[in-house]
Amino acid sequence: MSGIGISQTGIYFPPRVETAKDLARKAGIPEEVVIEKFGLVQKHVADATLHASDMAVLAAKPIVAKTDPLSIDVLIYFGSPYKDYPIWSCAAKIQHELGLKNAYAFEIMNVSSCFPIALKVAKDMLVSDQSISSILLVGGCKESEMIDYQNARSRFMFNFADGGAAALVRRGAASLPAL
Repeated sequence: MSGIGISQTGIYFPPRVETAKDLARKAGIPEEVVIEKFGLVQKHVADATLHASDMAVLAAKPIVAKTDPLSIDVLIYFGSPYKDYPIWSCAAKIQHELGLKNAYAFEIMNVSSCFPIALKVAKDMLVSDQSISSILLVGGCKESEMIDYQNARSRFMFNFADGGAAALVRRGAASLPAL
C-alpha cells in the first residue's frame, strides 16, 4: 500500500504588520504587558480589501503553479468561519479562482482545530476512495477585524492575526519533514 502524505505547503501573510506598540496604543495598556503577558511582538493584519478567501488563494497559488490543477480531485476549506460574507461558503470561489475544474469543494468549520481535522478527513478520503489521488487543503483567516481593543474581555483575541495556509495531500507522497 502506498503512503499518504503532504507533498507541498504554502502560506501567505499580508504585508501590513501591527507591533506590540500599536496594539498597546489601541488597547490603552502598556506595551510591556502586550509583549510579556500576551507574548505578542507583532502580527500580520490584512487591509479592508483582502478577504479570508483571497488569502487562502494566495497561499495555494504556489502549490497549484507546481501541479496540474486538473489533477486535484478535492478542495477542502478549513479556514475561518469569519469569511468574506456572512452565511456563505467560499470553497467554490477558491476552487474556481485556482482553476481546479475537476475538483469538488467543501468546508470544515471548527475554528482553532480546523487544519488537523481537515487533514484527517483528507487522509480518510484518500484511504477509502481509490478514485481520489490528491486533495488541496486551504484556509484563510481575518479575525483581526473582529477585535474590540477597548473591551477588556476581548484580550484573549489580541493574538488573532490574518493570513492564509495551504497543503496538498496526495496518495503516494511521503510527508514533508518536520520543521
